[in-house]
Amino acid sequence: LKATLEASGQWGPVWVLPEKSDSVDVLVWGRIDQSDGLDVQVRAGAWDATGREWLNKTYRMQVPEKAYSKVRDPGQDPYQNIYNQIANDLLAARQKLPARELQAVHEVAGLRYAADLVPAAFDGYLAKDRKGIYSLQRLPAADDPMLARLRAVHEREYAVLDTLNEYYASLYYDLGKPYE
Repeated sequence: LKATLEASGQWGPVWVLPEKSDSVDVLVWGRIDQSDGLDVQVRAGAWDATGREWLNKTYRMQVPEKAYSKVRDPGQDPYQNIYNQIANDLLAARQKLPARELQAVHEVAGLRYAADLVPAAFDGYLAKDRKGIYSLQRLPAADDPMLARLRAVHEREYAVLDTLNEYYASLYYDLGKPYE
């Protein structure tokens, strides 16, 4: 799914994380409910940084037996149709939101990150309603020095995530050979 989202050109960086993060714009979660190589059922969900649900759906497919043929393209994942369906549903959910709401999601993600690291400095910027949905109350000044430092920390964290994802990619491809 990561590779499909990246290849679509519709998303920024896409990372596989070892655990949930509240400071990303959109978090996509997936679970394999059933898979025997031919029949597969996957549950996928997505939520933005405000807590708004974008997707919560079960996907099913039957993989054609020829997907495992020796004459098939080895670069084609047998489950690619499910990844495409999830990617299309995510894009449809994003396209329903106006640009100002997408910008607010990005700002909320940044402020949730900042408030997690320095709660006293960022108290009052966000509100959370009874349903767990975050909203902006105000924004820090564009030249706020604390925000500038936190953005630099966040950029270094992104570099760590990029490195971690290189390891995940290596593991994925290394496991693919014997699995094939």
